[in-house]
Amino acid sequence: MSYSIPRSYLLSGVILILAGFVYWEAENIPSLTTDLSVVDAAFFPTAIAILLAVLALMVAWQGRNNTSDRIVFTLTPAFRKAALFVGIMIAYALALPTVGFELSSLTFLMLTMWLLGMRSKVLAVVLSVMVTSLIYIIFINLMYVPIPSLLKNL
Repeated sequence: MSYSIPRSYLLSGVILILAGFVYWEAENIPSLTTDLSVVDAAFFPTAIAILLAVLALMVAWQGRNNTSDRIVFTLTPAFRKAALFVGIMIAYALALPTVGFELSSLTFLMLTMWLLGMRSKVLAVVLSVMVTSLIYIIFINLMYVPIPSLLKNL
């Protein structure tokens, strides 16, 4: 099974996702000014995000009539596996601040091992606990790197 999409729509979609991410991150930049000035630390990234979104919409509008320049995606098992891995990575990144490093990493590692073909549940759990514990000990206890942790919130 294969799908085709106009190249301009794919490019516009990627740029819109990037613009949304930049805008979302710019909203989290703390303002150092106390007055109501328009220009603060988040102004430039917000302006870039809005400019990116406008340009992405312009690219999509410009390519709406061009039906010959298309990208064909064939849904092979390898493509599905890669897409599932990207989805697992995105879920891990989104869960990390709220769920914490320990539970997120254990789940991420077990799902990744299953995706790569390891079917032994016991071995997957043991390896996930060992790797997560090792990373936790190295980064928290030895290097003093702050990690979003579930254990600190308990």
